[in-house]
Amino acid sequence: MAHSILVVDDDHAALSGLVELLKSAGYAATGSRSFDEAVRALTTTNPDLLIADVRLGEYNGLHLLLRSRDSHPGMASIVISAHPDPAIEREATAAGASAFLLKPLRLGEFLATVARVLGTRP
Repeated sequence: MAHSILVVDDDHAALSGLVELLKSAGYAATGSRSFDEAVRALTTTNPDLLIADVRLGEYNGLHLLLRSRDSHPGMASIVISAHPDPAIEREATAAGASAFLLKPLRLGEFLATVARVLGTRP
């Protein structure tokens, strides 16, 4: 059975591209375009991995990680950002993120990170 992944990004093109890339790599990937949409998705699904952009309107991907820790304790997470910020990267790690990646994503590195975080071979 394929690992399930929820991708959250308010950039529609980035979101659809990542979901399609993950699907073509054999994962069961779905997307959410906002913090609220992701919260709703997490009430009805139990993904193996959450990939969240830092910037999601008035909330951010770190809020989503923190909010989902209790309800999804076994879910791995990757935070992505277009802005290099060591403080945000430290916060992501403290919030439980398994990885922090900068946009634009290098697709090979991204897929290798997803595989590593999920404990599978790239």
